[in-house]
Amino acid sequence: MCQNSGLGNMVNPLTSLNYPFRVPTLLIVTWRGQPEVKDEPQHEQMGRIVHRLLETLEIPWLPFPASEPEIAKTIAQAEASMEQRKRPFALVMQKDRSHRTLCRVASSPSRSKPICDKTSWQTGMSDPRGRLRSNSFSKRLVGDEAIIATTGKTGREPLHNLGSR
Repeated sequence: MCQNSGLGNMVNPLTSLNYPFRVPTLLIVTWRGQPEVKDEPQHEQMGRIVHRLLETLEIPWLPFPASEPEIAKTIAQAEASMEQRKRPFALVMQKDRSHRTLCRVASSPSRSKPICDKTSWQTGMSDPRGRLRSNSFSKRLVGDEAIIATTGKTGREPLHNLGSR
């Protein structure tokens, strides 16, 4: 998961590693600088071109599910594409998408506990309004998932809290 500026940082790994070595990867890209949505000036250009960038990289994409009923269909499409092409697939998340939907997408049936639950704010995972705190999501990703961080806040968070890799 990254902002669309992070997608810009991933161009080389996606083209020189994922593409030739056929590494399917689900990307969740937040859409900063979305046209018609108030945001910072440094996000304007990337906001306009994020979809074209994905298409240039030959990475199929869909909008991030807006509601829980859309999750299964969207994930099935992403998984089918990744299975068939052995290449990345992206979900582009518009501003203010529900953290609950993100939690449902990231949770899997094989997990012993969900990424997020109704008491997540009581345990410091989110604020009382249900918005996920910045480092809480990554702290819950313990298991077989790869965590790769670059510039930005997640790159500065202590990974020792995530468990051994």
